[in-house]
Amino acid sequence: MGVLQTPPLKTSLFIRNLFLFNYKSRSITLKNLVKMIKLLIKIGCIFFMIPTFFKGGYSIKFDRELNKRTKIENIDTIFAPKDIFKYNCNYDVKQYEKRYNYHISKFYIIGDENVLFNNDSLATLTPFYIEGWGDCYPEKIDKKLLIIQRKNIKNQNKTKIYNDVLYPDIHQEISKYKEGFVIEVYMSGVSGFRSDTYVNSQYCIDSIHVESWGHHQYEKTYKYKNFSLDKFTYHHIDNLREESDKMDNKKRKKEGLPPIL
Repeated sequence: MGVLQTPPLKTSLFIRNLFLFNYKSRSITLKNLVKMIKLLIKIGCIFFMIPTFFKGGYSIKFDRELNKRTKIENIDTIFAPKDIFKYNCNYDVKQYEKRYNYHISKFYIIGDENVLFNNDSLATLTPFYIEGWGDCYPEKIDKKLLIIQRKNIKNQNKTKIYNDVLYPDIHQEISKYKEGFVIEVYMSGVSGFRSDTYVNSQYCIDSIHVESWGHHQYEKTYKYKNFSLDKFTYHHIDNLREESDKMDNKKRKKEGLPPIL
């Protein structure tokens, strides 16, 4: 009785088909892997877009003065003056610093903070070129700003900007005075003078002391009641000086001296 044997041809076909099946299976696996990678990339993109989507839901405003696609959060913003962009100042004013509930352009150098007795805080904002930064020589000197943040009031704007309290081109210092502060002004030269403006805790001016050490020589103190800082500008000091200069000339005339022009 003979032993049955598998024909060699069928054996070779089985082995070939087995390898062919493995090759096709591997091909299908690679295709699936590519699809999975693409799917993961899409999912990753969605996760990255979610924060942007929610952020876009908040109001933002564009700095039209810069016109450089700078997005600012929807809080009050202190921009750089428009005219500054006419000059090649070699100083970046496109950045902002968040202080005192404001976005403040880097155009301004924020001075040392003064914390008052009632925990209110104030600081000066000075154009960068006045502080010696950059290489900028505008035709007109921009204003120095006084910023005050009040901590103990409700239902009011807690931060306020004063545009004309400080001289733009004269040395000034701010220091504590009782429960308020004093603005000290110093100017040298033939028209030199010093003034001290005393502001109380209610942000009203108690007194202004003016001392002239130029051609005119005098020293006077003016006292006030309910003179709000909101109504005060540095021009008020100029008016006091002009009035005092006239009185000094009258005094000189009585003494037989020529007036000082």
